[in-house]
Amino acid sequence: ATAAETTVGRREAARLAIQALLISPRFVFRTELGAAQGSRLRLDAFEIADSLSYSLTDGPPDQALWAEAQNGSLLDPAAVGRQVTRLLAAADKKGPVRKFVRELFAYRATLDINKTEKFHRPADLVKEADLFADNVLRTNAHKDFFKELLGGRNGFASPATAQSYNATLTGTTATAQPLAFTGERQGLLGHPAWLSAYSTPERNDPVIRGRFIFERFLCGTVPNAPIDVIPEIPDDPKRTLRDKLAIHTQNPTCRVCHQMMDGLGLSLEGFDHLGRARQTEAGRPIDRAGLMHGSDQDGPFEGLGGLVTKLLASQQVADCFSAQAFEFFMGRVPAQGDACAVQDARRRYQTSGGDLAAMVQGFFVSDGFLYRQGGAR
Repeated sequence: ATAAETTVGRREAARLAIQALLISPRFVFRTELGAAQGSRLRLDAFEIADSLSYSLTDGPPDQALWAEAQNGSLLDPAAVGRQVTRLLAAADKKGPVRKFVRELFAYRATLDINKTEKFHRPADLVKEADLFADNVLRTNAHKDFFKELLGGRNGFASPATAQSYNATLTGTTATAQPLAFTGERQGLLGHPAWLSAYSTPERNDPVIRGRFIFERFLCGTVPNAPIDVIPEIPDDPKRTLRDKLAIHTQNPTCRVCHQMMDGLGLSLEGFDHLGRARQTEAGRPIDRAGLMHGSDQDGPFEGLGGLVTKLLASQQVADCFSAQAFEFFMGRVPAQGDACAVQDARRRYQTSGGDLAAMVQGFFVSDGFLYRQGGAR
């Protein structure tokens, strides 16, 4: 820039310097070219620093991370593990981690469901679900992280949203305040943001709720049914929805898929389509009986509490949670060669008592992260 200044002037020199920066591959791309090690390419220390920082903080490397890249410390997997823990803590465990929780439970979908009840405030419910998740990240990121997301009772609500929680709060403000969940309500599956997202505008939908749980937490697959074989649900206000949905299991064509979904969703019939707890339907007490099918924890259970117990006891759910975390933090679906990394991350998480940082360390010290296929160039 100094040489250019003497020939073209300060303004043009600055333009040329900025232009050189903006067209630099290092500026435009986050490179993962690596250095050849046999038949593979190993990321260099600066590539590791970039990937760690953008994955865990949504920003470029800070001075501490850059210093370890410069002195080559990041070539040691142990140093990578230490940086994972530090970066998650430095970011106050929000940013990308909050996005992970949002994607895992997908409660923002309530913003797309148009319900006519005036007290229903989906945008505020999403903010309160975010506050719940942030509180879990702040207090349980290093212990019982997933357990607290499913079973925690330290919620938030405002007078404007209190009715969605069956709570009574004075005032009209939309400013959220701590609210202890009581009764059956617990975790994000018992949060009005999630419950209202997985229902229709007018009523509960155990099929939608059950399919979400089966696919998201058990990593199962439910194929879409051909439109011409979907049975019509009877319109009878004197019958409960549970009674009406029996048509699914009575029909051999429907039974195979619906037995994986309906039993999960029907356990949440204690909450209506707005997320409010309820005791009766069609003049009868709510039946909270659930049934898990197609998992390592098959069998009956009762209500949301029983569902949470089943999910937390399932090794299949633990494997699925690890795979979901891998996909988010690594930015790709686990391949066959990533099985060991996912298993190692799950083991780290379980032996650490539910430490999210321990799980994420497992991803970033794995060969699947540190190496790329290729050879000498």
